[in-house]
Amino acid sequence: MDYQAFARLYNKDRIIFVLCVEILLENGRSFIRKFTDEALEQTIEGTLKAWRVSEKIPEAVEIVRELARIKTAVLLTYIGKSGMRIDGINSDVAGVCPVCGGPLIYGEDAAAEGDSCAGWTCQDCGATGKEVYRQVFDSHQDVRLGDGRPVPSREC
Repeated sequence: MDYQAFARLYNKDRIIFVLCVEILLENGRSFIRKFTDEALEQTIEGTLKAWRVSEKIPEAVEIVRELARIKTAVLLTYIGKSGMRIDGINSDVAGVCPVCGGPLIYGEDAAAEGDSCAGWTCQDCGATGKEVYRQVFDSHQDVRLGDGRPVPSREC
């Protein structure tokens, strides 16, 4: 597979493509090559069922088989060239889509002070959701004794 074929697969449905890379990495190229189509469909179905996209199983089988034919070094080169984000799926990183790893666009009420939520839409795949922020203890500041004298800070 050349890079143009890789890019066509990647750009057709980025979410399915990233899930297929995940399936390839979890199962390994040699096992994928040995799987029957039925066994591969069952493996893929387990992953895609959670995403409610089981109608994409035949497409995913084709993508996983194509990816399994690519040498690891070539696959990594293609991934790097495509700009594909590896930290995408299910990541809990502010500003990063947990579906595809793309950048998030925040709604008008996106201020995140204290305990709050910020609604977002993924710029790449269109997924939507909310980032949840919870206030956590950080440090004591401007501590004074009962008579008003400052207590020396222990900041790092």
